[in-house]
Amino acid sequence: MTSFDTFVREQVEKAKPNAALDVEGTVNRYRQRVEEFYTFVTSDWLKKNIDAGEIVIERKPVTISEELLGSYQVDGMNIVIGGIVVRLRPVGTILIGTHGRIDICYQSRRSMFVLTGKNITSPRSRQKTPGEEVWKYVDRSGVMNYVGLDADRFQQIILDLING
Repeated sequence: MTSFDTFVREQVEKAKPNAALDVEGTVNRYRQRVEEFYTFVTSDWLKKNIDAGEIVIERKPVTISEELLGSYQVDGMNIVIGGIVVRLRPVGTILIGTHGRIDICYQSRRSMFVLTGKNITSPRSRQKTPGEEVWKYVDRSGVMNYVGLDADRFQQIILDLING
């Protein structure tokens, strides 16, 4: 069992800035990747409906707190369809098995998108060459899998959340 003094020293060490981790660079890369995701949403996957005025996009800052990075802000996105609001909420970048996550939420229902290697198909993947990082949908309908994204899949994810 750890003594209290040992516990306190460990916590003080953990709280010190991590010189090996480029905090600013890590946060900026995550912000950039979130913006890339939002560009797919607004300029591709929902573009036709946004241009027709059927969908309104709202942005607002979300504060994320991560143990190694501290607190920082990233924009969240609301997709407003009539009286329905579907939220895209960035979760963080220092995560097990992925370099970023964005949740998509409607009321109490939630699904996830993760930033992972192009060749990674599940959290259990042991790919030696993961490939470039891309955003994928986390399909939890059976065994958890990472699925590529396109307009049809993104729109179906929204319908599935709303029709829950």
